[in-house]
Amino acid sequence: MSEEKLLQTLIRTQDEICVTISVNTHRTHPDNLNDRIKIKNFTKEAIDRLLEKYDKRTVSELVVKLEELEQSIDVNYNLESLHLFVSDNVSEIFSSSWETNQEGVHISTNFAVRPVIKEIGRQTQYLIMLLSQNSVKLYKALNGLIENEVQNDAFPIGENTFYNTFPDKASDAKHLDDLLREYLNRVDKSLVSYRINCRPAPGNL
Repeated sequence: MSEEKLLQTLIRTQDEICVTISVNTHRTHPDNLNDRIKIKNFTKEAIDRLLEKYDKRTVSELVVKLEELEQSIDVNYNLESLHLFVSDNVSEIFSSSWETNQEGVHISTNFAVRPVIKEIGRQTQYLIMLLSQNSVKLYKALNGLIENEVQNDAFPIGENTFYNTFPDKASDAKHLDDLLREYLNRVDKSLVSYRINCRPAPGNL
């Protein structure tokens, strides 16, 4: 689910009890091992607070959802923060590229949606080009994640066809550099052409 759709879902939810758990996390090992402990502790806190404030039968399904959601999290895919949203009709996990200053458990009639709004407002789109001896590939990325590989008439580009065919120039460094420059020049033109063709029309800005 996209951030925009998630935000709409959370805003429109009218359940009586909405639980939000926000945790700052880590992208890499071994720091992310501590994330598992923090998430488990915050989940236990949320369950304890629900059982303390509401009748057990009223929140039994919420407790089950929270436990299942917590157990489904793979800390190897964490970003800068993680957010759990649980109510009678919602059960969502959201990983954010930004730290949160709202770490903790929030129980209300509404979800704490600021982290999702922050993610939408700070989205950064960019391209990643991977050059190797055999090919050149182009990827579309959003924040810290690769969305997909660009595949069109220009990309991916096959192996360099500008290679030396003259035995007497095999040791000519300038000639070999010129061939490489020509190949990279073709790659550059393909990238520029892609960027131009992908620009939105003036009326769609």
